[in-house]
Amino acid sequence: MRISTNSFFENSSSRLTELQSQISATSDQISSGKRLLDPSSDPVAAAQIIGVQQSQGINTQLSKNITSIQNNLGLVDTTLSDIVNNLQGIHDQIISAGSGILGDSDKVAIASNLQGLYDQLVSLSNSTDTSGNYLFSGQKTNTAPFVKSENQVSITINNELDPNTAPVQLGKYQVIVGKSFTVPTPNTTWIDAIGTPLTAGVVLPAGQVFYSAGTPTTFAAAPIDATIVTTGLFEYKGSTTQSQIQVNNSQHIMASVLGSDMFSGGDIFNKIQAAITALNMPSTTNPTSIQTSALSDLSSTFTTTFAAVSTAQSSVGIRLNSLDSIKSANDSINLQLTKTLSGLQDTDYNQAVSDLTRQQFILQASQKSFAQIGKSSLFDFIA
Repeated sequence: MRISTNSFFENSSSRLTELQSQISATSDQISSGKRLLDPSSDPVAAAQIIGVQQSQGINTQLSKNITSIQNNLGLVDTTLSDIVNNLQGIHDQIISAGSGILGDSDKVAIASNLQGLYDQLVSLSNSTDTSGNYLFSGQKTNTAPFVKSENQVSITINNELDPNTAPVQLGKYQVIVGKSFTVPTPNTTWIDAIGTPLTAGVVLPAGQVFYSAGTPTTFAAAPIDATIVTTGLFEYKGSTTQSQIQVNNSQHIMASVLGSDMFSGGDIFNKIQAAITALNMPSTTNPTSIQTSALSDLSSTFTTTFAAVSTAQSSVGIRLNSLDSIKSANDSINLQLTKTLSGLQDTDYNQAVSDLTRQQFILQASQKSFAQIGKSSLFDFIA
């Protein structure tokens, strides 16, 4: 078989170019640390790399979700601990108020302590995170969970001492400016701002504040020439649905607890305020049933509230422990994905250096052969 000189040079040149390209590609693999520089060189591996990278992206987002919910639940847990301490303080004051016969100054002191705890509890129940989102409003993170309703007009106190007596209410009124109010003869107990009973026919001047303790039907409307003073009863304004965050491929975890689950409609705040109002009334003129019933009502509501808050705190603790396990599993998955990706695209330096050495040797040998054969001619053999 005869090979023309032209064919020999073309084939040799093509082979040398191919060897140089291989050396260049191997050198790039070593310098970049990446085995797969061109998807077309290994389409199967390229497709696998895309799949692993997509899985890594999802796993990275789940890791961010886990960190976010851990931070949020950590703040919730701390706040709940503060609420528990606050409620324990309220419980101490309830016990103090019910221990024997107390003088007016003692009751006023207890009322003052309750007021401080009340203000703190309201603040804690409306706590926000660093972004200003309310912790206990569920999905309505921009809405304060507990606010005073402008439509409420009185505080209800269930009289547990006498089951035959209707629930007692403290309705607060104020005489309209420019008017006066003459006390009628109602079927209720009328008292002034310091608890002194008002007799029928007493005329109250404009601006005077007074109370009425009686049945709910008594407060359908304000007395003539007087207005109802809003007592500021609390209501829950947050969402009844909790936000949930995905933490792995099949699990979502609630980001907080609902304020309504802990404080219902906010009745604990109303009961504390009712107890404060009753304790501030002098014993000499204050109907005993009002004070006793207010403390009894607060005690009953406290028991329910404390149990609900404790349940919420336990729930948060369980979720935090679960997140630790999920985070550990997620980290393991991420490590495995990183190893898989490395195996698909990273350079095996030992193999690459060996390939480079072999390719350079072949190139040098080919170049020498080409040089030797290329300068030969028929005359060399005839000579």
